[in-house]
Amino acid sequence: LEHDHTWLIFAPTNNGEEGSLKWVCKATPFSLTATSQHTGAIRVALANDCTTGAHPAHCQGAPNGKDASQYARLLVEHAGAYPRGGKIEFSVDGDRGTMTWTWDIGYMGGFQKTKIVQLAW
Repeated sequence: LEHDHTWLIFAPTNNGEEGSLKWVCKATPFSLTATSQHTGAIRVALANDCTTGAHPAHCQGAPNGKDASQYARLLVEHAGAYPRGGKIEFSVDGDRGTMTWTWDIGYMGGFQKTKIVQLAW
């Protein structure tokens, strides 16, 4: 992972038992390990790819970084809803095509039940 990125990790606050799921993060070599068994969803999102502006090739905010706080709030607000499955429907009318995704949505414990956000930028 690039050191100029900010990642958000979302996991249920309760693993179905007493207490919360806890994590241990190590920098070198990078690892993120749960301290107890977990069954269910964990969501990971790239919140900012230009936190400090250290990599100007892909950073619109170089050399100072960019403020992605609104985007991060959007990710946090919708973090608890995740896809468990779904279906895709499509139709073509002349030179126009339409695709529709219908998701079977699951919700992580400890988060608000919101609409799912699958792709945002």
